[in-house]
Amino acid sequence: MARKAQNIPLNETAKAELESWLRKGKTSHRLTKRARIILLSAQGLSPTVIAERLDISRADVYKWRTRFLNEGVEGL
Repeated sequence: MARKAQNIPLNETAKAELESWLRKGKTSHRLTKRARIILLSAQGLSPTVIAERLDISRADVYKWRTRFLNEGVEGL
């Protein structure tokens, strides 16, 4: 079983905005993938598990986690 990563802090406003990106039909694929990275990170999934689920590299997961931590939703 994969280790759990440190949870990404996610307030209700940011969570609602990211979830809305997933529901909107016109949100770009890139933004929906970034939203999924952050939402899964907030659930405590490891970057390895997230990368496998989303079929992306761990480096991409780390990149967007770091950007979100530094800049919030606007950084995505």
